[in-house]
Amino acid sequence: MARSPAPRKTGPGRPAGADSAQTRARVIEAAREFFANCGYAPATNKLIADAAGVTAGALYYHFGSKGDLFAAVCDDSFATIYSRYADEITEPLDMRGLLHQLLMASMKLNREQPSLAGFVATAPLEARRHPELASAVGRHVTQRNTVLTGLIQAGQQAGLIRAGIPAAQAGALLGLLLHGFADAAAELSPAELEAQAELFEQLIDSGLAP
Repeated sequence: MARSPAPRKTGPGRPAGADSAQTRARVIEAAREFFANCGYAPATNKLIADAAGVTAGALYYHFGSKGDLFAAVCDDSFATIYSRYADEITEPLDMRGLLHQLLMASMKLNREQPSLAGFVATAPLEARRHPELASAVGRHVTQRNTVLTGLIQAGQQAGLIRAGIPAAQAGALLGLLLHGFADAAAELSPAELEAQAELFEQLIDSGLAP
């Protein structure tokens, strides 16, 4: 059975909603853990508010509805991922190098924020169960593929990736691979996940060089 996040305590004499940005961040973090570990439906606003150490009123003030909160968690989660990609990939790479850097960046994030991988892996499933969530997830799948397509095009322009590879299709494929590794991160140890990533990199070595 999934374990619910422990409630967070607020400082003595300090109202739970005194710092708006910190309150919002605490709610998003607690919600991501609940959505990843328990699913969207069981993660009630009261459970999330209690775990974040805020009142239900503060949660409604910042997010309005649970669907809006889910969308905010999507925005925050994928923004964190894109920011890490930008930090880790600063120059054009060949396909193997690009895949390696993407996988390493993802695995670092998984270790630092375990609920992030769980949320990214389960969000599309929740969007199928709850159609009202589909737009929040869908726009980020599109944005993710756009980001990855741009990285592939940079490699093509630098002559490091074969020009004949359709960049948009390759970007979507990389997105699926990264989603699969995020899903595996919930079941494998970091060492097992890194071993799988290394093996996969060896499998793609042939056929992708210029």
